[in-house]
Amino acid sequence: MQIMKKITNNLGLKIISVICAFILWLIVVNIDDPVVSKQYTGIEVSVKNETVIKNQGQTYDILDDTNIITVTVKAKRSLLSNLRKSDFEAVADMEEIMYDGYVPISVSCSNPQISADDIVPNIRNMKISIENMETKQLAVMTSTTGTPADGYAIGKIKISPNVVRITGPQSVVGQVNKVMVMVDVDRCSSDLDTKIKPELYDANDQLITNSRLTISEKKISVQVQILETKSVPLEFSIDQTTKNGYRYNGIEYNPETVLIKGEHSVLAGIDSIQIPSTAFDISEATEDVEEAIDVTKYLPEGAELYDADAANIAVTIHIEAIQQKTITIPVGNITINGLPEGYEIEFLNGENVEVEISGTSADVLALTEDQIVGEVDVSGYEEGQVALPVNWTFPEGISQVSATLLWMNIKHTEPQVTVTEEPEEEETSQKSSKTSKSEASETGSKEKTSNTKDNTKKDQNSSEKKTSLEEEDDSAGDSEGSETQDSQEEESPVIDVTSDSAIDG
Repeated sequence: MQIMKKITNNLGLKIISVICAFILWLIVVNIDDPVVSKQYTGIEVSVKNETVIKNQGQTYDILDDTNIITVTVKAKRSLLSNLRKSDFEAVADMEEIMYDGYVPISVSCSNPQISADDIVPNIRNMKISIENMETKQLAVMTSTTGTPADGYAIGKIKISPNVVRITGPQSVVGQVNKVMVMVDVDRCSSDLDTKIKPELYDANDQLITNSRLTISEKKISVQVQILETKSVPLEFSIDQTTKNGYRYNGIEYNPETVLIKGEHSVLAGIDSIQIPSTAFDISEATEDVEEAIDVTKYLPEGAELYDADAANIAVTIHIEAIQQKTITIPVGNITINGLPEGYEIEFLNGENVEVEISGTSADVLALTEDQIVGEVDVSGYEEGQVALPVNWTFPEGISQVSATLLWMNIKHTEPQVTVTEEPEEEETSQKSSKTSKSEASETGSKEKTSNTKDNTKKDQNSSEKKTSLEEEDDSAGDSEGSETQDSQEEESPVIDVTSDSAIDG
């Protein structure tokens, strides 16, 4: 009883005391750990039950960035100080989608002391647009970056697969213009084999990064062939047949060399690119012919141009009118071949011959007589007059219109004897000697004649003896005369008839 009395004694005061104590406790607690508000930004809204839309052959697109929200949390400071953005989960459930394209966003916290009522999002509904799904099939294109090593070039590029399917919202898929794989070939000197992620580009070559698009292939297999390069000259074959009165006068072309690429075994056998005569027709041309030819048609098998855009070669074929002219050439410009020893040539045409030539105006104007030389072959011809054609040699650009006949007289060379002139005293001595010998010869002859007469008179009575004696005398006389003549010939000197002094002597 006493205990109850103590408890109930001044009961009102005691209740008031308890209430005051509680209030005091609340005051102390709030002063030490108050309830405050704090914002957490950049919380991404995850979408739940997407199949609700996809099963209808549709897709959605989030508008106005309403999938990124900021939440304000009201709680004790001690709780908020330990919370992070990752502690919150924002969910938009497609099953709760409203007719106007809004999906409610619910936010929860991983800390159970924070209730949903303590969290206030700045965006309560995610705004979406719904449209039909579309799938587009496109060929995969390739592009290279960088430059291969010196002396090398990019060859063929093979990709697998070469076609992919792009799926996504109809409006976004419609923006996709091409699918590209970018291959880095910088400093490559051998074949390249790699896998590359495909990229989507619009008509303005802008990269499309929409996450709502899916590509059927995550990676594309790429094989790049690396070839050697070689610079080779162009060589033209020209059918120089032209219209009468005109002629082909050279060719100009630019560039004069092309850079080709290919396997080492192929390039090793290529020293030039041959352009055949069938590439041009100048048979009716009366002025320069200007054309552009595609050199790729004449590349050997296995070779290709380093730069496909450099296929055209600018060609100019010069056609000029022909001018004819008759010029006079000295016979001294003509060489006689095959003339036997002991013969000489007398030119019957005179000192000059006329030659009819043709060429362009510039070539004919610049021509001089010393630039034209000729040859005549007289082998097999005997003494007498002959007319033989001259084989002329002309400068480049000059040709002969008609044959030139050279009239010649082939004759023996007159003999020439060399005379040695003797001193005047020896010449006088030789003359005196000749005179003495001549007088002695005459005296001997007279004596022999007198003896013969005497013998004849003495033997007149005997005819046989007379005849015998006359024969003996005649024989003796002839013998002596012959001996005298031989002696004179042996002693007479040789005279050169070609010397004026000798002939005068």
